[in-house]
Amino acid sequence: LLFHQGDSREWGVGGSVTFNPGGDGRGLSMSLIPSWGNSSSGVQGLWDSETVADFGTSASPRNFGLETEVGYGFPALGDRGLFTPYGAFGRPDPDSKNYRFGSRFSMNRVLDLTLEGQRREMRTADPEHELTIQGRLNW
Repeated sequence: LLFHQGDSREWGVGGSVTFNPGGDGRGLSMSLIPSWGNSSSGVQGLWDSETVADFGTSASPRNFGLETEVGYGFPALGDRGLFTPYGAFGRPDPDSKNYRFGSRFSMNRVLDLTLEGQRREMRTADPEHELTIQGRLNW
């Protein structure tokens, strides 16, 4: 699907600040990820729009977004693994908020498991809830 209506520009700036004093994931870790402007592609607009006619228009343009996460890594399985419970708050645009809570488990760069719950609050819709389980096995 390709269409064009008038002049179009996309721009955005983002960054990341991470605090992890141990370097190996143990102990306290914090991250702060601000963004300003639109995303680097308009793909998200496809998912956010209810119809193709809505694509590329927005009643509330994305100006400033913020994602922050705090976690604490504990050694697990006799020091062969790392268990990290975490909580996060996100404000991707002025009209929505995200709350995430979960835990990650990783073992010797071979196994990674994540269990996460999320609540999305939007100004124009009812809150959405999501439970995600992810796994990755490297060999």
